[in-house]
Amino acid sequence: MRESHLSDIRPPFVDQRGEILNLLDLAIGSVSLITSVKGAVRANHYHKTDWHYCYMQKGSMDYYFRPVGATTPAKYIRVEEGQMVYTPSNEEHAMVFTSDAAMWCFAGNPRTSADYESDTVRVASIVPTV
Repeated sequence: MRESHLSDIRPPFVDQRGEILNLLDLAIGSVSLITSVKGAVRANHYHKTDWHYCYMQKGSMDYYFRPVGATTPAKYIRVEEGQMVYTPSNEEHAMVFTSDAAMWCFAGNPRTSADYESDTVRVASIVPTV
């Protein structure tokens, strides 16, 4: 299983008209724009079969992840504006937004309510308490 990580984004194509930034070149089941306010916590779950890439268009978040069922502390990545993080299936993950944010989520599976709920398993918070 591939672990969560910041994903490389190739440089944009730029000409006198502007630029084209290609984020991914693969089959996608859904694309979502998620906005969050500073301090919001999202996820604390894992997906049985789904995976996703999250591209931070605006803002930042602390992204926590660990293997399903692990009791060890979650690892951590700071995701800033213009960065993208990958989440494989069967990896617990949580997002703590450190500023107001807008994030694009590109998922392998469709994200209808029924599809999402049948594939998502909620877990106790993996975010460290202070």
